[in-house]
Amino acid sequence: MAKILVDSSVWIDFLRTGRSSEAETLEKLARAGQVCISDIIRVELLSGARNEPEYRALEDHLASLSQLQEPPGFWNQVAWTRFRLARQGLQASLPDTAIAVIARHYGCPILTLDRPLTQIAKILPVKLYKSR
Repeated sequence: MAKILVDSSVWIDFLRTGRSSEAETLEKLARAGQVCISDIIRVELLSGARNEPEYRALEDHLASLSQLQEPPGFWNQVAWTRFRLARQGLQASLPDTAIAVIARHYGCPILTLDRPLTQIAKILPVKLYKSR
């Protein structure tokens, strides 16, 4: 069963309203055990918690998901990728570049609502997961 890297933008939408097609897709993927995250997504989500009880509950929930580990040389790959993107006119954020690099390394499609990640996917060999 293929894993799908779910970006923080989808998680945030899911936790706030849960009304987008991506939020519905996240729910279906989670039931099927196909959701994975990375450290940077985990940090983005936890840092947005409103209070400590919410932080702890979210931390427990995220701990139950598959987590993609950073491969050797990860940060060098992120730096090189961000450099290459900038030379093509795209000033990608560090988190978005890191997410794209880890998704590319593991061959995981990304489920996102984030426009910059969709722009990165037009330049890099990164797959986006389409909500159904």
